[in-house]
Parts: sequence; C-alpha cells; structure tokens
Amino acid sequence: MLALLEWCYCRRDPISFLGAGFLIVAALLIGRLPAFHKPNSPSLEMAAMLETPAPPPQIKELPRPEPVPVPVAQPRRIAPQAMPLAPQPLSSADPSPDAPPRSVSPVSAAPGPAVAQAPPALPPAQTVPGPVPVQPPVGVAASAQYEAQILAYLERVKRYPTSREARLTRPAGTTRFWFELNRMGLLLGSGLLTSSGSNLLDAEALRTLRTGAFPAFPESAYAGETNHRFIAALKYEVGDTSSQ
Repeated sequence: MLALLEWCYCRRDPISFLGAGFLIVAALLIGRLPAFHKPNSPSLEMAAMLETPAPPPQIKELPRPEPVPVPVAQPRRIAPQAMPLAPQPLSSADPSPDAPPRSVSPVSAAPGPAVAQAPPALPPAQTVPGPVPVQPPVGVAASAQYEAQILAYLERVKRYPTSREARLTRPAGTTRFWFELNRMGLLLGSGLLTSSGSNLLDAEALRTLRTGAFPAFPESAYAGETNHRFIAALKYEVGDTSSQ
C-alpha cells in the first residue's frame, strides 16, 4: 500500500492531467444528453385551470340607430283678401253743379219694441195602449171554476172528529189527499198524500171525501177526459166551531 501511494505521488502530474481530461469528456457527454423534464401531474394542471379566473365575456356593443327626422307640418299661409272699402260719409256741403245726381237709398224705419213670440204648439199627447189582458180559454176557465167549487164544498162539509179519543187528545193538523172523479161526478178512487200526524184526522178527511156528493163536469171543462184527478187538503184546528 505504501508502495502504491509512493508511486502515485511520483506520477501525480500524469494522473492529474488524465483525470482532468476525463472530467472534460464526461461534461461534454452529459451536455449532449436530452433534457429530462418531469411530466406535469394532471391534478396540478386541473387545479391551475380552476384557480385561473376565466376572462369576462366581451359584450359587443350594437350600433345605435340614427334618429329619424320627423317632418313638421308647416303652417299654410293664407293670402290676404282684399277688404271692401267702407262707404265714405257724404259731405254736408252742396255738391258741385257738374257732379251727377246721386241716388239716395230709402231710410229704414227704426226698429220697434221686440214682440214676444208664442212657442209652437205641441202635438197632442198620444196615449200608449197598455197590455191587452189575455183571456184564458173557455175550457180552462170552466175547469178552474169547477175545481174551486169542489174544494169549497169539501171545506164546508168537513167535521171535526167527535170520538172520545179526539176529545181527549184534541189533535190538529192538515190532511192532504187525492181523489178521482168521472164526468158524472162519481168518486172512482182516493188516497192519502200527506198525513196530518193524527190517524183520527186522516180518517175523518177520507170519510168526508167518500160520503160527499159532487156535481158533474161542465161540458167545456176537461175536454177530451173521461176522468180527472184532483188534489185537496183539509185543515183541522182545535176550537174551530165551524167544524164541530
């Protein structure tokens, strides 16, 4: 080992030049190698894009429309018309003998006091005819008169129940029923429509109907019908002397 160190010391100049040349060659070779670039990470590129603000959109200004001149109507000039000359007043001096005679217009009479004129006579007032009452047909009037006659008859012949139960309970109410007559006035059928709330009053109303004697139909009433159905109601009240 000592011998090697002694040899290197003795040969230090050639070794130094050799090492220097080797370092120069190595530096030239390293300089010709392509540069090593580390690829950018996609996450770093995306972060850089997000951090960089986008440029504001440029708004293109539209050209302003030029104002359209509005025509102004010029006032029409009216040519001055020749005004008639006013007549000159006559001079009080005597006219010359050479002047032609002038015609003198007659003097109009002075206006008298104003006379009040009578207003024009108005035409006589015309009377507007009122609505003409419509007369019902003869058959309808006869039918209504016959029905009113039957209802009045039933109201006249009705009687308040005289049973002991009626005297104790003293019921009151209105019984509504129907009945059918032929043209001779004979009862063909009857029935209860609305109860009065008391069986005594309902039975008495139907008894009054079935024991009644009805007149025959007028010839003009219920034309074309052999039978006709009627609806009637009898009202019973406690203390009604006319139904006792």
